[in-house]
Amino acid sequence: MKTGLETIKLGLTNSVITVPEGRFYVINSLYLSNIDVVDRSASVYIKRPDSLDSYYLVKEAVISVQLALQVISNAVFLQEGDILFVDTSLGNTLDCVLSYEDKYKY
Repeated sequence: MKTGLETIKLGLTNSVITVPEGRFYVINSLYLSNIDVVDRSASVYIKRPDSLDSYYLVKEAVISVQLALQVISNAVFLQEGDILFVDTSLGNTLDCVLSYEDKYKY
């Protein structure tokens, strides 16, 4: 098991984390912080390798100036091949802080 804390400067569409083969991730928390001088919106979703669908955790949530939104506060499990995406209304206006555990599948 490995734990990680990532801070990511976001562009317009970002794959924040991709789960490698033979692993699964436990996402413990995810925060989006507005570092801009105006309100910004963001969407957070998961894409699975065997599906064309997007599974939204939050869609077009407005984050006020100098505030943060806690998107994940309870464990979310990602399987191998899953990709966690964050879309923003304008690049480089939000920071993403992600806390997760990297676990072996077997």
